[in-house]
Amino acid sequence: MSRRTRRAPDTGQLSLTRRAADTGQLPLTRRAADTEQLTAIPRPAAHTPRSEPFGHEEDEEPTGSEDDELATDEEKQAADESLAEHLAERLRGNPRDRAVVLALCDVLERLDRDMELFALLSARIDEGDAEERASLAPRRRAVLARLATRARAAGNASEAELYELMLTTAD
Repeated sequence: MSRRTRRAPDTGQLSLTRRAADTGQLPLTRRAADTEQLTAIPRPAAHTPRSEPFGHEEDEEPTGSEDDELATDEEKQAADESLAEHLAERLRGNPRDRAVVLALCDVLERLDRDMELFALLSARIDEGDAEERASLAPRRRAVLARLATRARAAGNASEAELYELMLTTAD
C-alpha cells in the first residue's frame, strides 16, 4: 500500500500530519505554537563591562577548560546575533516600541556593532520626542567616543575627527 493511501487506524481517514504535508498546510496546533513563540520576547541579560581583563579576577576560580569557555562565548555570541535579528524585526513591525529599542541597543553594544548602534540611536534621537532624546543621548555620546577611539587606533585620523566633531556638537 502506498504511503499516500495509508489510513489512520479506527478513523478510515488520512492522518492529520500526512494530509497537512500533502496540502502544504500545518496542523492548527502547530500554527498556534508558532504564534506563541513569536509573541514572546526573550529578555536580554544585563551587560556589565568587566573592570579587569579576562582571566585576572581575584575571586574567581577556574571552572572548566579554556575550550569550554570559548564554546560558551561563541554560544553567547550566536544567541546575541539571533536576538539582534529578532529585535530588529520587531522594531520594523512597531517602530515606536521603546523597550525593543533599548533591548536592541544593549545587544548591539554587546556585539560591538557600533556603526549599527550609532545609526539606530541617531535615527531615534532625530525622530523621537524630548524624553527619548534625553534618554538616548548618553548612549550616542558613548558610541561616538568608541568609534573615534577605534578610528584613531586604525590610523584613520580624519574619520576620528569626524566622530569627535559629532561628539562635540551632539545634543
